[in-house]
Amino acid sequence: MKQFFILLFFFLLLTVFGSVDAEYWDEFEYLLREDGCVITNYSGNESEVNIPISIDYYYVIEIGDSAFEGNEMLVSLTMPSTVQKIGNRAFADCKNLETVNISGGLTEIGEEAFYNCENLNIFTLPANLQMIGRRAFGGCKALSYLNDLTGYYPLKVGTGAFDDTEWYQSKTDDFITLSQGYTLLKYTGVDYDPELSWFLASIAEDAFSGNDAVTNLRLPNYLIALNEGSISSMSSLQSISGGGSLQSVSAGAFRDLPELKSVELPTVTLTADNFVNCPSSPFGTVYSEAYDASVPDSADELFLSDYLPELDGIIILHCLQNAGEDGEIRFPDYIRSRPVVVIGEGACQNRDDISSVILPKYLIGIESWAFSYNENMDSVIFPEGLKWIKADAFNNSGITNYVPVLNDDVEVDERAFYSSLN
Repeated sequence: MKQFFILLFFFLLLTVFGSVDAEYWDEFEYLLREDGCVITNYSGNESEVNIPISIDYYYVIEIGDSAFEGNEMLVSLTMPSTVQKIGNRAFADCKNLETVNISGGLTEIGEEAFYNCENLNIFTLPANLQMIGRRAFGGCKALSYLNDLTGYYPLKVGTGAFDDTEWYQSKTDDFITLSQGYTLLKYTGVDYDPELSWFLASIAEDAFSGNDAVTNLRLPNYLIALNEGSISSMSSLQSISGGGSLQSVSAGAFRDLPELKSVELPTVTLTADNFVNCPSSPFGTVYSEAYDASVPDSADELFLSDYLPELDGIIILHCLQNAGEDGEIRFPDYIRSRPVVVIGEGACQNRDDISSVILPKYLIGIESWAFSYNENMDSVIFPEGLKWIKADAFNNSGITNYVPVLNDDVEVDERAFYSSLN
């Protein structure tokens, strides 16, 4: 109890003397950070929106998670070259959005950033782009044109980044690529020993997933990095070789490869952590029961989720559930027979219908902005096994009644409850 009051006093001090709170400029809500300005919400109803280059003499560097989500008035969007990142679901379900004008400063497009923007038909990928998140353009049915990026670098692309787009569905080649062939999005061929392009720089997540024809995979010598799940879910793959220029191989880069017996990648150090469910791997394996996203779960209609193989658990990416008459949101303990272990960044923010939250009993961590700007939320029940809460997880969340006592071993960032305890 003593620890609780100390923590409460600390948060009250932050509220009164803290650095920078959310502010407003015209119809933009924003936060100022040391490195620049983040747009966190747009309350306007204009069909054409120009993101300002600066606010309060700070460059606008990021469009925050869910900042424009569900805005059906938005038709045209222009962003300045100062914007470096588009957050998760920043423009998701902007169903009338048709054009997006982006300058060259953008390096990251978050998960489901433009998900279900069904009228978006042209998108120009900026030259400096480094990452496209999972399902970033999923459901953008009218998207028929993507410019071909130039430059030799390892573009990281998440699972399903272009699913259901006209651009992706019109591809007939065995090798579906981006960046003038430098990035392999998907291999759809049936060769047992496919010949990959010699100048391939990166392989997207799940690029080979479900391919049961390939038995031998020779990686090109100019390939720089293998990201998580780059080579996965291949029932017949027995050997991997090549990759003379590989600099890094992510944990779980090789996943669900039951027949893989030979791995010859001479320039990198490999351990069991690089292999998940690869029982015959010469370097060992990390065992994790298969997580099949294609199997429906009753929670799918209420929570967008994904699997974290390193934790063998579920991360909640987005809360779709409407609070009941009592304003309560109760998170499930399991999804697809896996424990819910993380509430993701911005997963349940900007919700005025929530007054109380009951978190899953196996929860380990809460990411930044997970419950931020839920001004009517006045109570949270934390599970006993919680280990960490990131900065701004409950920023401006309106917790007024209580915060349950947290154990001494819970790592709570000093800004986790910034401007939330009244």
